[in-house]
Amino acid sequence: MRDDTALETCEIVFWRGYVKCAFYAVTTDREPVGSPSFRSREPSPVRSGAVLEAHRALVERLQDEGWEPAARGRAWYALTFNRRGWSPVEEEPPTVEAHAAPPQPPLEPEPAPPPDVVSEPLSPPRAAARLRSRRQIAVLLAAAVAIALAVLLGLTHYGANSAQGQNRTAARPANVHQAQRVRDRNPAATATPAPRRLAPTEIVVTGARGSSWVEAHVGSETGRLLFAGVVADGQTVHVTAPVVWIRFGAAGNLDLHVNGRTPVPGTFNGTITAVIAHGRVRSA
Repeated sequence: MRDDTALETCEIVFWRGYVKCAFYAVTTDREPVGSPSFRSREPSPVRSGAVLEAHRALVERLQDEGWEPAARGRAWYALTFNRRGWSPVEEEPPTVEAHAAPPQPPLEPEPAPPPDVVSEPLSPPRAAARLRSRRQIAVLLAAAVAIALAVLLGLTHYGANSAQGQNRTAARPANVHQAQRVRDRNPAATATPAPRRLAPTEIVVTGARGSSWVEAHVGSETGRLLFAGVVADGQTVHVTAPVVWIRFGAAGNLDLHVNGRTPVPGTFNGTITAVIAHGRVRSA
């Protein structure tokens, strides 16, 4: 008897290579399924021409293999599909029922609705996608608040130093040449300390038990792209930045080293999105 409670989930992501691009359907425990490759110079794929044909071909292939649409992300191509206990070998022939619902038409990519418009109740996969998106927005807001506080503290410190400098200027001795000679004898007293630099975070990802999708950006999901692609079995990818936002598709297939160390055993499985800074791994 087939177990209909086993739920599989896959998500369509965009991959850019050196010359060609493609869409991939990434799952937690299966090999990624790719679309026909195409050329695109845009940072985000444009919904037209060969790009749209490649995306439609991947959607039709997923539907032919039993995947059903479940949710839509912020990007037009970011679609999520579910499948319950399906196998191309063990699939039973469909039975015709008297009141069977008509088949659903193929899903056409459509622009995502505004975040403040809710037209129907969210299914559990769509609610999970919405919750993940809200968590990412919360992380970005927290980072923005931290940056604003740092700028405010810097301005306050600068104003205090300026006031102290004015007081020192007012208290200079009348003999300016004598004060200049004192500074010349002790140049270290007027030297400006070098600014502190953030220690880089070095990440080494190796395909040890199979292949997996890996996407890495500087700082956050919207930061500069460091790497995006499939890390095959036996392949090693190096990523270096002060703060790295990274997502793994089938994390259990990979070995991860952060500044020469591995994460806590037993926690690196499934689909993982994390922010790694100063050698520490934090879930995003």
